[in-house]
Amino acid sequence: MHHASTRTLVERQSTWWAYGTAVIVGVVAFIVGFQRRWMSDDGLIVLRTVRNLLAGNGPVFNAGERVEANTSTLWQYIITLVHIITRQELAVVALYCALGLSVLAVVIGCWATARLYKPESGPAATPVHWSTWTVIPAGVLIYISLPPARDFFTSGLEWGLSIFYLAVLWALLLWWAGNTDGTKNLDLSALVLAFWAGLSWLVRPELALYGGVAGIVLFLAHRNWKKWLLILAVALPVPGGYEIFRMGYYGLLTPHTAVAKSASDSQWGSGFNYLGDFIGPYWLWLPVLVLAVVGAFALRHPLNLATARAQALSSRRRYRNASETDNQKQRRAMWTWMDDARSEKAAVIVLVGCALLHIIYVLRVGGDFMHGRMFLLPLFALLLPVFVLPLNLFGNIIIGATITAAIALWSLVIAYRGLPNDWSEFDTGRIIVDEREFWTYATGREQGHPPLNAEDFHGSPFLNGWDSGIAALDSGDAMMLRYLKTPE
Repeated sequence: MHHASTRTLVERQSTWWAYGTAVIVGVVAFIVGFQRRWMSDDGLIVLRTVRNLLAGNGPVFNAGERVEANTSTLWQYIITLVHIITRQELAVVALYCALGLSVLAVVIGCWATARLYKPESGPAATPVHWSTWTVIPAGVLIYISLPPARDFFTSGLEWGLSIFYLAVLWALLLWWAGNTDGTKNLDLSALVLAFWAGLSWLVRPELALYGGVAGIVLFLAHRNWKKWLLILAVALPVPGGYEIFRMGYYGLLTPHTAVAKSASDSQWGSGFNYLGDFIGPYWLWLPVLVLAVVGAFALRHPLNLATARAQALSSRRRYRNASETDNQKQRRAMWTWMDDARSEKAAVIVLVGCALLHIIYVLRVGGDFMHGRMFLLPLFALLLPVFVLPLNLFGNIIIGATITAAIALWSLVIAYRGLPNDWSEFDTGRIIVDEREFWTYATGREQGHPPLNAEDFHGSPFLNGWDSGIAALDSGDAMMLRYLKTPE
């Protein structure tokens, strides 16, 4: 009795510690994201589409031209809905929705990963020390210390929504994995996971990789055609319905950005150059390698617990099925390897495997022109299983504290130093740039004061003649609007 009550007290204290860790990291994420808030030129494209939506012209960039200018379908509708509810300026809505979703992504990711390291409970559970489920930040510090990660907490684009999607997918995978009773019942956790997996395509097209693989795992865990139909009935209506609308309204299978940016092309050389531009300034390979090794060992304990539970449940099923014929046993044995599909081990494999494939895809298409942007989502997914680590790492508090302290020190150095930028290089035609710094420079603003709305872009030489052109349009000269002209 004393053992049970002591264990309960330790679990309760560890739970509150995990809550506190997630909240504190979330507060830090909000502060660093707020400090670097800004609006990108691509963010203004999203807002123009929202204005057309609100004006009744449809989800288009130009009234009367059916072109889907935004990669994320959901993001433009989220901004529209929040604006209708709050009546706030669109730029403000975009910035703070993105920041809020980014902070939630960090908090949910920390909490879900903390649950991954929770010791097995129940009457047969062994005694635990207070440090067994005491977790401290690790991988999350790497992510929020990177300048491009903090920049794209806002920017007016859908990156906050995207990492929020990945964090919730991770949490739902773990919820579903830990909700098994040894049967293949299709419970609420499976249906919620199926619905969320289906939304992936609408957040960003490449996130369909994560949602699709999660759907495949659901199929493997529930090997019954009736359950498969139910999973599809939950997962497909929203993305399938919008895809039908997209094909009919825009005449394309994908957002127009995939066509404009040649998303199917192969440019490996540019991709590796883009990877080097992201990793090099921060020595990012070092903390990621350390966490990869440490995480592989740290995750063995909870994954072994999951395997033990699965083996015990499988053993009980074998006793229940002792009356099966030889043919029935042989057919069942063919599917035994799939019994681990509903496990923490499978959840980690899904996330890490999809992240690695995502990185390969970014390398193949040649990366991007914005420093680090396209690697942020796979990096976030790759770090999620080690967002936090047990303090009692390898059974030794000193080892756990030392490793996480080293990661924290690296993170502080990177966050303080930032990404060195020489503004004179912006005029040399450099392809990959720090987009936040570039637009601060291009709009004639002081360093550290990037543009926050459309009006802040008026100082850019790219918009020379914009004000006079608008004045001519307002005066009734609607034949032509010249918003770009060479200075006299």
